[in-house]
Amino acid sequence: MSKKLAFVFFICTWLISLPLHAAENVKSTEHTTIRLYSNGSNEFLAKFDLQPNWHIYWSNPGEVGQPTTVSARHSTVKIENQSVPMVRTVYDTMNEYLYEKTAFFQLYVDNPTKAQITFDFVECNDECKPETLTFDLAELPITSQDEWVHIKQKADATFPIKLKLFSDRTRCH
Repeated sequence: MSKKLAFVFFICTWLISLPLHAAENVKSTEHTTIRLYSNGSNEFLAKFDLQPNWHIYWSNPGEVGQPTTVSARHSTVKIENQSVPMVRTVYDTMNEYLYEKTAFFQLYVDNPTKAQITFDFVECNDECKPETLTFDLAELPITSQDEWVHIKQKADATFPIKLKLFSDRTRCH
C-alpha cells in the first residue's frame, strides 16, 4: 500500500470515527438517556432524560424502590448535589422519592483523567428494570463554556435551595 493511500485511509477512518467520539457523553437504555457534561476540571453534570410514564429513584428512594447510585473505577466520585425529587405516596402509607422526565446530578471526581463512572438505577413503569451505564471520563469531550454555563443554570434551578443563616452577635439591651 502506498504512503498516499495509507494516509487517505487513515484520514477517512479518523473522519468516520469523529461522530462516534463526539457522542461519548451520551448513553442510553431503552427508556432513559444520560448526558454527561464536563467543565474540563473535576466537576461533572449528569442529566437524566426519561421517556413519558417512566421514572427512576432518588438516592434515597423512600420505602419503595432502589436508589440511583454513582460509583467510580480508578477514582473517587461524590454526588455534590442532585435535583429535588418528587414525592409519591403508594399503598396509601408509603412514600417513594423519584424522578420523572428529567433529573440532574452534580458530581465531583478526584481523578477524572483515569476514571470510569457508573450509574446504577432502576427504571420503572408498571414494572422495574435494573440498568447500568458507564462513562470513560478520559474519552469524554469537554463541554464548551457557553454550553456549560447554560446546562449548569438549568441544573442549579432543580437543586435544593441552601439557606445560609446569619446571627447578629450584638447584645440586646
